[in-house]
Amino acid sequence: MTKKTRTVLFSICVVVFLLVAPSIILYSEGYRVDFEKKRIVKTGAFYLQVLPKGVMVFINGKLVKRTSFLLGSAFIENLLPRKYLLEIKKPGYQSWQKNLEISQGQVTEARNVVLIPEDLKFELLDKDLEKFFFSPDEEKVVFKKEIAEDAKESWSLKLYESKRKVKSHLIDEREISEKEVLLLNLFWSPDSKRIVLETEIEGEKKYFLLDLRESPIVPKALDGLENIKSLSFHPTEEKILFFTKISEESLPSSKKNSLTLFERNIEEGKEKIVLENVAAYKIFGKNIFWIETTGTLQKSDLSGKSQKISLKPLSLKENADYQIEVLSSRIFLKENEKLLIFDENSRRFEEIGNKIKSFHVSPDSKKLCFWNDFEIWVLFLKEERGQPEKAVGTRLFLTRFSKKIGKIFWYTSHYLIFNVGKEIKIIEIDDRDKIQIWNIADLKNPEVYFNQKDERLYILSEGSLFVSKKLL
Repeated sequence: MTKKTRTVLFSICVVVFLLVAPSIILYSEGYRVDFEKKRIVKTGAFYLQVLPKGVMVFINGKLVKRTSFLLGSAFIENLLPRKYLLEIKKPGYQSWQKNLEISQGQVTEARNVVLIPEDLKFELLDKDLEKFFFSPDEEKVVFKKEIAEDAKESWSLKLYESKRKVKSHLIDEREISEKEVLLLNLFWSPDSKRIVLETEIEGEKKYFLLDLRESPIVPKALDGLENIKSLSFHPTEEKILFFTKISEESLPSSKKNSLTLFERNIEEGKEKIVLENVAAYKIFGKNIFWIETTGTLQKSDLSGKSQKISLKPLSLKENADYQIEVLSSRIFLKENEKLLIFDENSRRFEEIGNKIKSFHVSPDSKKLCFWNDFEIWVLFLKEERGQPEKAVGTRLFLTRFSKKIGKIFWYTSHYLIFNVGKEIKIIEIDDRDKIQIWNIADLKNPEVYFNQKDERLYILSEGSLFVSKKLL
C-alpha cells in the first residue's frame, strides 16, 4: 500500500471518528433525534411501582415491559419528551391508565399504583344483624344480632375475631334485664379487651361493662353514671373511667355548653372532678386535650393539671356540638359541621371546611380526607415529595356525586374506598390527568368498613354481613 493510500485511509478514519464519536457519546447520554420536531433532544423515562407484581405495562397501546416479580417495579427509558398514554394491566384486575408527560432528562414516576380486582369475592359472615362495631386494634368485631323468640323480638351480641376467624357469644338482651333494653352505643377500651354498653331501660340510660377476658362474660352494671354526656376509658388503669356531666351551677349564656369531667373508680364507686368548664375533650395517650368554655385549647395530664396551648381563643357558639379528635398527633375540632385543625406554628385553630360530614387521616399521616354529602377532598398535612408533588396545606378536590356519600376509608395512603348509594368505589388521589374511580361492588343499603389490619372489606347489607378476600 502506497504512502498516499495510507494517508487517504487515515484521513477517512479520522473524519468518520470525528463524526461518529460525538453521536455515540450523545446516544449514550440519552440524546435522540426527534424527527417530529426536527431537533436533538434528551430523552426521559418512566419509573413504576405497582401492586400486584408482574403486571403488563403499555405505552400508547404497545406492550413495552412487565414489572418485576420481586419488587413490582419497572424502568422504561429512552422516551422522547412528549405526553404518553401509560396503561397498566393484569388479568383479573381493572386497568390503570393515565396520560403522563415525559420531560427532557427527567424520570416521570408512578410509584403507588394499585390495581383493583375485577371480581371482588365476598363470603357471608353472619345474617339477621343490625349493627357491627370494630375494636380499636381492628382484630375484633361485635355484631348486634336480632332474635325472635316466642313472638318477642330481642337481640344478642356476638364477637368475631378476624385473625382467628372465630365467632362466639357475648350476651343476650335478657342477661342485662328482663325488661326491654335498647342498645344505644358501644364503647371499646383502648386495648380492645373491654366494652361498655350504653343502654336505655324504661327511659333511663344504664351502662354495663363487659370484660372479654372473662369466661363466661357477665355484664357488670356501672351504677352512678346517670345523665352523663360522654364516657372514656383510662388508658392504663382498668378500674378508672372518665365521664362528663352538664355543670349543675347556673351559667352565663357563654357557658351553656359547660361540662365537668369526672374520674370514677368503678370498683370502689368513688369519683372526683378532673376538669371543669369543658366544652369538649379527648384522651390521647397519657394526656387530655380539651376546649375550655372560654374557647382556649388546653392540654392536661390525667390528673387535671393543665396548660394553655392556643394563643387565640375560639368564639364558641351557644348550644353548638363540639367534638375534639387527636389523630397522628394532629388536633382537630368539629363545631357542628365545621371542621378546624390546630396549627402548631401559629398556635390557633384554622378552618378546613364547612358542612363536613366526617374525616380520616391517611396511614402515612401525611394527608387528611374529609367529605360532605356529595364531595370528597384531601388536605396535605405534610409535604409530598413524590410525584405528584404537593406543598403543605394543599387542598385537592377529588370528585362530586349526585347521590349521597356514605363512609370513607383510606384503602392505602394514595387511594380511598367508600360507598355512594349502593355502589362501592375506590378512587385514587393522583390528580395528574384525570382522577380514576373504579366500581368494585353493588349492594343494597351498604354500611362499609375497610379493615387496614387484615386488608378486607366488610359490608353490612340488608341484615347480612359480608367480608371480602384480601384486597392488597
